Amino acid sequence: MPDDWQRALVVAAHPDDVESGVAAAVAVWTAAGKEVRYLLATRGEAGIAGLSPAEAGPLREAEERRSAAAVGVSQVEFLDHRDGAGSVASTAVGQGSTLTGAGAAGSDLAPCGRRGPAAAP
Repeated sequence: MPDDWQRALVVAAHPDDVESGVAAAVAVWTAAGKEVRYLLATRGEAGIAGLSPAEAGPLREAEERRSAAAVGVSQVEFLDHRDGAGSVASTAVGQGSTLTGAGAAGSDLAPCGRRGPAAAP
């Protein structure tokens, strides 16, 4: 992978998608002085059994912000799509692509975290 870039926008559907995907690479990039930001479609409010979405969303958002900070990322943005409502992975990737394609995000690189059936072509 070329290293002549300075800014990246990592796009994912849910909190913890980045950590199970590209977080190790993000840590290397930020240690090398690259600026990395995260864009997530949801707050992951449907992701903790036994907790209501109102309880789980803020908890998962806080966990994501701490995880991002651990690998050198200080800017994490959430699009506030409802978790568990259709294919948020496609939505996140589509919106992230639109942002970076339009230049609005100012990123040179936009890795997208996709996994599972939604990631299949």
